[in-house]
Amino acid sequence: MKIDVHWHLIPPVFVDAVLSGTCPVDGEIEREGDAITIVLSNGFRQDIFDRLTDPAIAIAHMDEVGLDVVTPSCAPPMMHYDADIEVAEQVSRTINDGLAEAASQYPDRLKPLANLPMADPGRAVTELRRAVGELGFAGAAIGTNVNGASLGDEVFDGFWAAVRDLDCFVFLHPVTPLGGKDRFARHGQSNFVGFPIDSAAAVASLLFDGVYERFGPLKTCFAHGGGAFPYILSRWEHGYHARQADKLPQVKSPMNYLDSIFTDSLTHSELGLRFLVEVVGKDHVVLGSDYPFDMGVPDPEAAMNRAIDDASVREKIAGGTAARLIGISK
Repeated sequence: MKIDVHWHLIPPVFVDAVLSGTCPVDGEIEREGDAITIVLSNGFRQDIFDRLTDPAIAIAHMDEVGLDVVTPSCAPPMMHYDADIEVAEQVSRTINDGLAEAASQYPDRLKPLANLPMADPGRAVTELRRAVGELGFAGAAIGTNVNGASLGDEVFDGFWAAVRDLDCFVFLHPVTPLGGKDRFARHGQSNFVGFPIDSAAAVASLLFDGVYERFGPLKTCFAHGGGAFPYILSRWEHGYHARQADKLPQVKSPMNYLDSIFTDSLTHSELGLRFLVEVVGKDHVVLGSDYPFDMGVPDPEAAMNRAIDDASVREKIAGGTAARLIGISK
C-alpha cells in the first residue's frame, strides 16, 4: 500500500459555497473569464484551479503514480487562522463537510485531515471531535504557529489533550513564519527559508514546552522533511544538557521525544532524505508530495526509491508507517 500524507485539496463543495455566498471568506473573490482567485485580507492570493479542487483529477494522478491512499488537507492559506473566529469556524466546517463528501465518492482512496479554527482552541477541539467522530477523518492538518503563538503554549493544552484522547494523526504544515512575513518577503524566502525555520520552531516548542512530555507519545507529522529540525536536533540536545536541564526539570532532553515526531519525505534531496531517516528513524518517515503545488514532487515514491536502497525501509516509508498512523489495516 502506497500512502501520501502531504496532499492538498480544496473541495468543490467549499468553492461552490464561497462563490454562492453561503460560506464567507476573509477576503474577496476575483474573476477574470473562467479564472477564479480568492484574495484573502492578509494579501495571499489562492488561485482556484482544477488540480486543486477536482477529486477525480486527484484520483487520476494517484493512479498514474501508483498511490493507493492520500490524506487530503486544505491548502494552508485557506486555514483562516487570522480571520474573525466566526468566519474561521464556518470555513473549517464547510471545508470539512466538503472533504467528507469527496471521501464518500472515493472511500478507499481519500482519508481527509480536518481544517480547524485554531485561533480558538475550544472551537478547534469541538471541530476535531466532529471530524474524527462523525465524519470519520484520520485526524487534522494544522499550521506550525497560530497567529504567532507557539503550539506549545498552555492555551493549546486542551487541543493536545483531545489529540491524545482521540489517538488521531496531526499533520503540521508551515504557515507565515514567526518572524513575520515582511522579513522573508523577497525572493520567495517566506517559503524557501521561513517555512523550514517555522517547522523547526514548532517542533522545539512541542519539545521544550512539554507537550510531548504531558500528552505524548503523539502522532505528529511535519511537512517538508521536518524543515530545519533534523539538521539542528543535535544542537538542541547539546544545548539542553549545557544550559536547560536544570531550568527545565519537567522535560527530558529532545532525543527522548522522537517517538512523537514523524516527517514526510519531501526533502528535494536524496542525501537529505537518507540523513532524515538516519536521524528520526526508518519508522518515522512517510511519503509526502505536496500535490498539486510546484514546490512538491509528482511521484513521491519514485523520489524516495532513488534515495533509499533497503527494501524493508522503502516499504515502511511508502505506506507501512502511514497505514498505522491513520488507522488503515493492510
